Amino acid sequence: MELESGEELIWKGRPAYHFRYPFLAFMSLFGILNINGASLGDAVDAASTILFFGFLVASLVSLIVDKGRKYYLTDRRIIAHNSTLLVPDLSNVRMEQSRLGRFRGVGNVYFDSRDGRWIAFKHVKEPNLIVHSSMSLRGIPAGATGMVFCNYCGSRIPGGATKCLNCGADV
Repeated sequence: MELESGEELIWKGRPAYHFRYPFLAFMSLFGILNINGASLGDAVDAASTILFFGFLVASLVSLIVDKGRKYYLTDRRIIAHNSTLLVPDLSNVRMEQSRLGRFRGVGNVYFDSRDGRWIAFKHVKEPNLIVHSSMSLRGIPAGATGMVFCNYCGSRIPGGATKCLNCGADV
């Protein structure tokens, strides 16, 4: 990725490592080693062996695919691995986090443009930082968009609100 003259890099990153497939591979291995030689144990052992190798392959594929994805936020552009949005065209920035993602500090950040196009930074670390940085680039104060979603309960919150009307969490 090459920066244009006078363009300043604000943030760069890539998807965080997924623990899903290595965890499932470990659990499959646990199933292989934990079952005694009973008839049901042989069936579970065979299935666990197949799942173990399947999850190992999925882990490697996921690692290779995510290694090639890079995300950039500059003072002029938002760049994903296959598309670009200009900062002046930015209309909204929103974030989604699961409970596990909140615990790990990862989430998805979505950038919407005025012409209906959008870019997603998938499974990135510190998504709150990215949202606040990109909103300040555009000159939009955080929380001033039309509708946002609560990170804790998922309910819709009108733009400008500082607390969720449903659960009372800070937005």
